[in-house]
Order: sequence, then structure tokens, then C-alpha cells
Amino acid sequence: MQLISASHTPESAESWAAGCTAWSSADPRAVDAFAVADLRMHRAMADERPGEGWPTAMAEAAQAWVDHRGIR
Repeated sequence: MQLISASHTPESAESWAAGCTAWSSADPRAVDAFAVADLRMHRAMADERPGEGWPTAMAEAAQAWVDHRGIR
């Protein structure tokens, strides 16, 4: 999320993460589940802190990642 919120594309962020063994060996379904959980968490944080910009930026980054992964 940090990379995506810092203007990296989801593709770029995943490419960078591919260098990590934990990422490259992870079950794609587990990564999808994590992406959805992360989106829910950041949406809740943004709802709880409407006057702060960073939770909204993180929720937008999480949504971009979920969209990139094709999760519905």
C-alpha cells in the first residue's frame, strides 16, 4: 500500500515485491484475501478519520490494488 499510495502502479509494486521470497511463494488466493482485508481496514480507518487525508489515500491505494488483481 505504501508504494501504491506513493504513486507506484499496482503492477510496479507487485513487481518490486516479487523479489521477496514470501511474496513470490505466496498462494495468489491468500494475496487476494489480504488485499481485500487491507481495503476493508483502510476504508474503515478513512470513515473514522474523515478530516485526515492519509487514511483516504491508503484506501484509494488499496482499491487500486484490488482492482488490479481483478477481485470482485
